[in-house]
Amino acid sequence: MIERKLNTVFIPVANLKESVDWYGEVLGFERDPEQYQHIDKLPVYTFQMGETSLTLEEEKGYTSSASSVPLCNFHTDKLRK
Repeated sequence: MIERKLNTVFIPVANLKESVDWYGEVLGFERDPEQYQHIDKLPVYTFQMGETSLTLEEEKGYTSSASSVPLCNFHTDKLRK
């Protein structure tokens, strides 16, 4: 039976290292030292977020297109006014 929860969210990126650095800095995700050490040899990088993980997948030559629909959202109860 399929459970009613997400396991992994995949996001395509053009540059894996730059994207990992951006997500880590902007969203405050901790970088996994083992994955990060080998990032130049990896096709994906995964941030663990509780039960769901966020996986950045490098696609050479990828160009994102503008969209009015968000790819995903992150839960918080600490919004600034």
